[in-house]
Amino acid sequence: MACHSDLEHEFAKFLDQADDVIHYFKNERFGFSLTYYEAGRPRQYYPDFIVIHRDENNGLVNWLAETKGEIRQNTFVKSEAADLWCKKMSGHVYGEWRHVLVHQHDLEQSLKIGVKNFGELGKRLRALTAARSVTR
Repeated sequence: MACHSDLEHEFAKFLDQADDVIHYFKNERFGFSLTYYEAGRPRQYYPDFIVIHRDENNGLVNWLAETKGEIRQNTFVKSEAADLWCKKMSGHVYGEWRHVLVHQHDLEQSLKIGVKNFGELGKRLRALTAARSVTR
């Protein structure tokens, strides 16, 4: 899979090895986007990866995953738009959707402590992102 950064490559390698990942793809050529607003103007956000994983109850969960080496001013605006979209989609026939921000430092630390499956990684990264957004 063509990746634009070492972080994307490392994340894809993790997904390849995670036994609870059913399928994933890089969104680059698929072109799926969400609309968010910055300074009152609509913008398009293209999540880096779409991941489908089997949770601990044997259900399928669809994820929008965004890899980030650096947190920028609009990162949390995009994340909020993705969280809202996932909440709306999960209330319909489209299955369960979640969003996760894969910050490089958080991924590296998670791998160092031995996180092996995507469900565990997703929970950990979402908790770290929530804590970070409270302090901004």
